[in-house]
Amino acid sequence: MFAPVFTLTPLLQRQLLTIERTRGFLTAVRLQPDWQARTRHQVTVEDALASVQVEGSSLTREQAFALAEDVPDRELRDSEREFLNLLRAFTAIEDLKGQRDYAVQA
Repeated sequence: MFAPVFTLTPLLQRQLLTIERTRGFLTAVRLQPDWQARTRHQVTVEDALASVQVEGSSLTREQAFALAEDVPDRELRDSEREFLNLLRAFTAIEDLKGQRDYAVQA
């Protein structure tokens, strides 16, 4: 049986109190909706970019954010098309959050 041995020092008590206060603050704070939306969008773009880069894409962060804002009126490269498809998929999955019943259409 695992029985950890530790000493609750004044320093450790202060650190635990700081952690608990920070947790309480983070629980209580409410983020502004526009900030939440911008952050969610940024994270989704970064996730889609990381996914295509794992597969060998040379798409840069700047190119990814530009594509996410405005799809160019030209033939897209494979890496751009793959990125946009992932971005749309991630967005669709996020939009399903909290729904109990949904239909996936091919």
